[in-house]
Amino acid sequence: MSKELNTSARSVNIQIHRVYSKNQQIVIQGLPEDWSKAWNPKIDLRANPRVQEMDKERTEIVLALQINAQQEDKPIFEIYFEQAGLFTITTEDAQQ
Repeated sequence: MSKELNTSARSVNIQIHRVYSKNQQIVIQGLPEDWSKAWNPKIDLRANPRVQEMDKERTEIVLALQINAQQEDKPIFEIYFEQAGLFTITTEDAQQ
């Protein structure tokens, strides 16, 4: 039993319709007195991409970023931000 490899080249076309900020949240928990101390925060950064088909032609791609900062095990701030884009992604066989 043999398998044939599909070696035909494919072309990917990406059309950008819109790029936008979808969600933003900033929470500052540290008091101003805490900011006068030596600044050596522990930073935690998380990135979470997700893809959602809006309809047959358009796809929304979202990148969510969450940043947490702690100083001496006390939360200082938290930032949550979602940047999104609306795209059309198509593939076709490349002409030789």
